[in-house]
Amino acid sequence: MNKIEKLIQELCPNGVEWKKLTDVCTLKARIGWQGLTKADYRTFGNYKLITGTDITRYNRIDFDSCVYVDEDRYNQDTNIQIVQGDLLITKDGTLGKIAYIEDLPMSSTLNGGLFVVRDKTGLLNQKFLMHYMLSGYFQEFMIHNHTNGTIKHLTQALLSKFEIPLPPLPVQTEIVRILDKFVEQQEQLEKLIELRKKQYEYYREEMLTAKEGWETKTLGEICDIKGRIGFRGYTREDQVKKGEGAISLSPGNIENSKLFFDDCAYISWDKYEESPEIMVNLNDVIFCKTGSTVGKVAIVTELVEKTTINPQLVVLKNVQCSNKYLYYYLTRGEIQYDVKKFAGIGSVPNISQEKLSGLTIKLPNEDIQNEIVKTLDSFESSISALTSALELSKKRYEHYRDEMLRF
Repeated sequence: MNKIEKLIQELCPNGVEWKKLTDVCTLKARIGWQGLTKADYRTFGNYKLITGTDITRYNRIDFDSCVYVDEDRYNQDTNIQIVQGDLLITKDGTLGKIAYIEDLPMSSTLNGGLFVVRDKTGLLNQKFLMHYMLSGYFQEFMIHNHTNGTIKHLTQALLSKFEIPLPPLPVQTEIVRILDKFVEQQEQLEKLIELRKKQYEYYREEMLTAKEGWETKTLGEICDIKGRIGFRGYTREDQVKKGEGAISLSPGNIENSKLFFDDCAYISWDKYEESPEIMVNLNDVIFCKTGSTVGKVAIVTELVEKTTINPQLVVLKNVQCSNKYLYYYLTRGEIQYDVKKFAGIGSVPNISQEKLSGLTIKLPNEDIQNEIVKTLDSFESSISALTSALELSKKRYEHYRDEMLRF
C-alpha cells in the first residue's frame, strides 16, 4: 500500500467526497460592461493583461508576452485582479487551457477569454485542482459541455456543473508533490535538450567550416540528384491504400532532420516501378526542394517498406563522399540560407535541380569526414536519448496523474 492509499484509508475510510466546482471555488471573469477593445491594450505600463495566448507549456503565464492596461481598466473589478495561487482557465476559442499562478511579477488582470478559479473553502489545494483539470476527466467534460458555433465557449453555467473529488488536504498535497516532480523532470530535460542542440549547432558550424586543404565541389559533382518530374509525376488515381503499393515520402515525413513513417501516402506498384532511379535505399539523402519547408533534409537510416518520393522531394544517390557528412553539411545555416535565397519567397518556394546542383560543398579528406560525422553523431544520439526520456516522463506523468486521481 503506497502513501496516498494509506492517507485515504486513514483520513477518509468511507471514500472521497465529490463536489461541484462552484461548491468549492468561485468562478470570476470579465463580463459585459467590463469588456476590453484593442484600444485598451498598452505596450507598457504598470498593469499586465493576461490572455489565453499567454499560457505556456507547463501551465504557466509568459508575463513577458502580456500587454498592459491602464489603472482604470485594472480597477474595474477587484475579483479579476490576479493573486498568487490563482488558477486560470480559457473559456473561448481554444477551451480548457490552464495556468497556475506560481509567481506574479506585477499587478495583473484578465481579458474576457479567461476564468479565474479560487478556492473559497480552505479545503482545496489549487495545484491539485490544476492537475485534476489537466486530466482526461476534465477534457472529456469539455467535449460535451461547450456552446457550439464559429467560436466555442465554456460558459460559467456549464463549468459550474463540473464535479471534482475533494480528498483531505494531506492527500492532495502528496499527489501534487509526486506530479510536480514529473513536471520538474520534464523541464530539466527540455533545458538539457536545448543546451545539447545549441552545442550541436555550434560544433556543426565550426567543424564544417572549410579549412586549408579542403576541396571545393558542387553538389552535382559529388552525387546524382534525382526527382519525380515530368512523366514521373502522379495523380490521385495513382494513390492507393497501405498494403497496395509503395510509400511515397513527402516533406511531412521529415521532422527535425529525421524520417518518420507514421503517416505515409502510398502509390501503386506500377507507378513505383516505372521510376527505379527514385526508389529510396538505405543511406540515401532526402532533400525538400519545393514548398514552405524547402531545405528540409534527412538521411535514410531505416526503411519499413519499399519507398519512393513525391514531387516535392529529391533523393541524392551515388554520393562520392560520406553520406552522413553530406547530410550534416546540407543542414548548415549557410547552405540553408542559400537554399532559401534560390527558392525565392513566392507562394510556393522552389529551388530548381539546376540551382540545387550548383550548391557549394567543402570536402576534407575521408578521415576528417569520418571524425566530423562521429562527433556530430554523438550529439544527435545524446539529443535523441534525452528526447526519448522526455517523452517517457510525459507518459509517466499522464499515467500516474490519471491513476492517482481515479477516486
